Amino acid sequence: MTSNDEQEAHRAEYERLQKLLKNHPGKKADQLMADVQRTFRPWYQRSVELRALLHHGETDENMQNELMRNIPPLDAREQYVGALDSALSAYLGAMGTVIDVARRVAKTLGNPFEESYNEQSMLVRAIDGVTVLRDVRNYMLHYGSAPWQFSGRITPDTRTTEVGLTSEVLAEWKGWKADSRAYLNSRKSVRLISIVTPYEAGMGALFEWFNVEFYRVVQPELDAANDLVRQINLHLTGGVTDGKDWPERMAHIQENLRRSNAGLPQLNYETGLPFPDDAKD
Repeated sequence: MTSNDEQEAHRAEYERLQKLLKNHPGKKADQLMADVQRTFRPWYQRSVELRALLHHGETDENMQNELMRNIPPLDAREQYVGALDSALSAYLGAMGTVIDVARRVAKTLGNPFEESYNEQSMLVRAIDGVTVLRDVRNYMLHYGSAPWQFSGRITPDTRTTEVGLTSEVLAEWKGWKADSRAYLNSRKSVRLISIVTPYEAGMGALFEWFNVEFYRVVQPELDAANDLVRQINLHLTGGVTDGKDWPERMAHIQENLRRSNAGLPQLNYETGLPFPDDAKD
């Protein structure tokens, strides 16, 4: 076999292995979990940011003073409302995405995983006020901006402030689901931190469950896909490595670059000794 024939055979085998990997169930399963993780993490970060902003408005004395102010200057209050609008919009958008993606992945895996996921997610949906949290995005899309309401109470010993949404204004929209409307009718204001905090904890528990159960179901397929990746690495390196020692090999290459710049002999990765030709120099 000529050198060109060997190169062509090597290329053809590489393409065959890559095609197998591309269409492998384990590769597709890995992408499914990546989709879930890449939507859950941004939502969780948005949740932490929104919760911190709400907490700041309810507990920081300077901010409490500004939120209770009803005469100019109102700059601090307006800036806080702008921050709330930005945080809430980002939060709700990310929430819708992570819910839709998780549902899609569960449906792709099918039963019994999908049934179990639906049962677990029901626990989160049962959190008091969550239906309003989910519906308020549609309110903002189809009716109006978030009607922020700041209320406070001062006693000789304490000062309390609540950051919420005015129920009466929200209720003007006709698109609320029955559970959401009942929640609005039961109170003057929707205090968001009382919903966001338990919802964040519930979603965290749900996706911890999702992660464990997902890998329990697809682990054999993932292992098979990883074996295929190791075959590709062995093929590309002429049987030298399957990729398990990749960090060590990268560190070795970097060390040899430093040695080369210093005029020192290159070291053999396998033996840790200089190559014979370099050692003679």
